Amino acid sequence: MGTDMRAHVLQLLKSYQDRERKIALLHYELLYHAKIAADEALDCMSFGRTGDSRSGPNRISDKTPCTEMNYRELADRLNIAVVNEITAELVKLEDAQNRLCYYVSRLESRQAAVLQLAFFDGLSWYQIAAKLSVAQRTTHKIKERALGNLAWMYQYMAGIKGNGASPSPYRHTMGTKDSHGMGLQGHLPLCYH
Repeated sequence: MGTDMRAHVLQLLKSYQDRERKIALLHYELLYHAKIAADEALDCMSFGRTGDSRSGPNRISDKTPCTEMNYRELADRLNIAVVNEITAELVKLEDAQNRLCYYVSRLESRQAAVLQLAFFDGLSWYQIAAKLSVAQRTTHKIKERALGNLAWMYQYMAGIKGNGASPSPYRHTMGTKDSHGMGLQGHLPLCYH
């Protein structure tokens, strides 16, 4: 398997927290985005021409209803465009996040735990080793196996989807026992959406 896919997986893991923040912001903006209000803009418009003897200070132009209707339609179109833009970005980020979380959940339990603690929860390698009651060096070995397995999953799916890559002949260790007799657990609650 190429180092490109492994680097891609590592970048996905490292940017997990950043994607979570962006997803939260987009959810907020989708619910409470500043809508373009036609009334506010219309209030600011000058409906009468100054210096015109035919129009008093409060006279409204004959074109005002048409202008108002056109502006309301424009405001609606702009609001829809903003919502569509936010939604498209949100779907893209949530898809990447959900895929990563699912793939991590399919790893052997210690591999999943190490990646979750390191990248999702932001613990240090020292804290992870203490939490799992293993040496720091062991946590790094577990992380390396987990990265290899994740890279294999992404590479495999890239081949299935026809993205020009073919499934790697990489012999992954998912489902096998590790040196501590741990097998595939696979159903860990990893992501906190």
